This record gives sequence, structure tokens and C-alpha cells, in this order.
Amino acid sequence: IHRAIVVRRLDFVVKFTHDNHPDVASKFLAEMEHVGRAAKVAYSNIAVELLSLERSMKATQSKLAKVKDVAGKLYEQLQGRVQEYSAKIQQMREKVKYMEAERLEVLLKFGEDPKSGELGEVFQSVVDFVGSWEAAAASLDAEAKTSESSSAQAAGSTASSDAAGGAA
Repeated sequence: IHRAIVVRRLDFVVKFTHDNHPDVASKFLAEMEHVGRAAKVAYSNIAVELLSLERSMKATQSKLAKVKDVAGKLYEQLQGRVQEYSAKIQQMREKVKYMEAERLEVLLKFGEDPKSGELGEVFQSVVDFVGSWEAAAASLDAEAKTSESSSAQAAGSTASSDAAGGAA
């Protein structure tokens, strides 16, 4: 499809949305706020980093258990920190699990292979679309302002003509 045709169609969709569904139009860009950052983060990196954190924490717990008899007070201080960070890692695990479910849902909705792994290309396509949407919305706003100015000037010119005609 020729780019000019696509742009005109998007302009139509933006105008239609603004005119008929202003609530959707006003929320659309806000809903897409984090997609740009999501396009830059590889899910596989997050999963690998989390796994590395979990392994490190297990190693720390193992080493800490060996120190318990030698340095009881130090052990107590460190054990509190280990428990705190273990809980944070568990919270991260739950968030990554939720993210994985969301990732799979997005891949399936866009007809992508769930085994492909990454959403970067899908998100980048959405980022590109959002940029085009913003441009079309700005164009629509500019047209509206130009139209308002023209209408105001025409009304002012008509009033001047009427006043001049009435004075004659």
C-alpha cells in the first residue's frame, strides 16, 4: 500500500476516533506510554538475570549456613538481609511469571510464534504506529485551529462589511 494512502487512512481513523470516541482518543497515547521502553528490553535477558540472582542467593544461603557456628552475631545480621532479598527475588519471580503470561498472550494476538521469544519487533511496530498516530492527531489539531481562525476572520470581515454598509 502506498504510504500516502496509509497516512490518509490513519488520518481518517484518528479523526473518526476523536469525533466519535473522544474517550478512546484521549486515553490511547497514555495507554501506550511504556511500549517504547518495552521494545528495548529483551525478555530473555530478564529471565536470565533473574535466574542468575536466584542461583547467587542460593549460594549465599549455603555459605551463610557454614558461617553460623563461627560468627553467630554476623550470621543473624546477614540472615535478615538474605531473607529480605530472597523475598524481593520471589516478588520478581512472580512479576516475571505474570510478564511471561502477558508476553505469550501478545504474541498469540499478533499471530506470532510463542516460541520466537521476543516482543521487540511487535512492540517496535506499535511504537511506529503510535508515532504515526501522534502525527495524524497533531495534523488534525492544526487543521482545526486553522479552520477556527478562518471562521473567526470571516465572521470579523462580515461584521466589518455590515458595519460599513450600515454607515453608508
